[in-house]
Amino acid sequence: MKPEITLIDLSSLFWSSWHATEKDISSDAVAITMAAVRRCHEGSDAYAVCLDQGRSFRKDLHPSYKAQRPEKDHAALNQLADVKRKLIDAGYLLWGADGFEADDIIATAATKASAAGHAVRICTSDKDLLQLLALPLSTVVRTYNTWDTWRATSVVEKFGVNPDGLGDYLALVGDSSDNIEGARGVGPKTAKDLLIKHHSLERLYDRLDALPHTPDGQPMTKGAQAAEVSTPAVLQNLHDDRDKVMLARQLVTLRTDAPLKFEEIYEKREPKAALEMPDMDDAKFEDDRISIPSPSISGPHAEAARGGEAAALPKEEPYPKEPTASITIKQDGALTVATPIAPVAFERGLEPASLGQLFKLAAELYKAGLYAKFPTPQAIAAVMMRGRELGLGALSSLDSFHVVEGRPYPWAYLLVSLAKSSPDCEYFTLVSSSEVEATWETKNRRNPSPTRYTYTIQEAEKAGLLVVKPGKQPGPWLTRPRDQLTKTAGAKLQRVEYPGSGLGISAEEMDND
Repeated sequence: MKPEITLIDLSSLFWSSWHATEKDISSDAVAITMAAVRRCHEGSDAYAVCLDQGRSFRKDLHPSYKAQRPEKDHAALNQLADVKRKLIDAGYLLWGADGFEADDIIATAATKASAAGHAVRICTSDKDLLQLLALPLSTVVRTYNTWDTWRATSVVEKFGVNPDGLGDYLALVGDSSDNIEGARGVGPKTAKDLLIKHHSLERLYDRLDALPHTPDGQPMTKGAQAAEVSTPAVLQNLHDDRDKVMLARQLVTLRTDAPLKFEEIYEKREPKAALEMPDMDDAKFEDDRISIPSPSISGPHAEAARGGEAAALPKEEPYPKEPTASITIKQDGALTVATPIAPVAFERGLEPASLGQLFKLAAELYKAGLYAKFPTPQAIAAVMMRGRELGLGALSSLDSFHVVEGRPYPWAYLLVSLAKSSPDCEYFTLVSSSEVEATWETKNRRNPSPTRYTYTIQEAEKAGLLVVKPGKQPGPWLTRPRDQLTKTAGAKLQRVEYPGSGLGISAEEMDND
């Protein structure tokens, strides 16, 4: 039996992840998307990730196609590019073609897979792709909320038409998310009734054209023959908006001729060999600088990745090695310990004890994909080193930092914790927290009186944090305003009273959260 083929819509996964986290202190869209991709192909032996690429041909058909959507955020586009790089490094098959949207890539691949006798599973949140449930042995996993699996019967239950009639349905009702107009006055119920009665958009217009017409070319919308087609108002709108409906039908039609090599789905793919970190334990220390052995790099980009000059890093002393005990066994069997054993603290025993171990751990964590929000092994190592300055363990550092414009910054509640541990802090406490405001108070021993900081929902609104852009999911400022107000007020007070405890991060640097 041929394996089921899974086709993953990267655009729908990434943008839902981005919109859900873009108002957080830092978006975790990369990590969330990578986890969602893995969830999509779990249990599947053959799968591909499908991409939008270049200007869609639909823009040439209809310049206003998706024109109502806001310009894509540069930070989001950078994260999307990072997701693609990580997928390639992890060995995924990525399919895309200039001028085609991911929908068309999926439709092409699904049609080829079905013709070859494969069952097809499509992972997307795009309703246009439900048309592909007309293919035998096909399912669609709706990648939002409950991740329900849809079959052909699901389309009938939801829309009242079969999957092969869904394109006609969407042409009649239009699609506001893509800026596609249908026929005025034709909503979901009317569209369903028309298609049940006439079976297809083509037959509906054939019957409309067969009605008697007035001398000026208008259909006779009243009378027994017209009543057999629809109501006078609907018939008039169908006549007047014919061009819009036919354009909409073209726009929602899935192309199945995208140029892709379907046989690639059968190829075995392996993750790219990760950059092997230099062995710092073999480095030579001279005048607080170290000469590092050349890294070993494999893979197709090996030559370009090799550098000629030895790197130089600040010298870092490793943790002291555990002292060995001098043990003497007397003739009577008694033991005498000349040097007591000083055990290494448990948490330190699990930590990298030198730069070499640090880089090795960073490479392994990167290879495992557990910290996908960090783009390279070097970034993971840098964050662990920065966390070490604060007394954090390696993994605690990775859990407590995020990356903003290429630099590591601590999470808001870590800033509050750092403020509380400052020697200048007498206390740092949450005074009140609600859906409309949050207040923290602290007493800095260097100041004569306590300081309070209140952050309100009005300030968040003024900063544009409560706006829901067209086609986007509500962010945490709308779904969890109390949490957002609480952590924002705490972080701002920390930056005002104890800026040194947060590695010198200024309010200006964090105001673009």
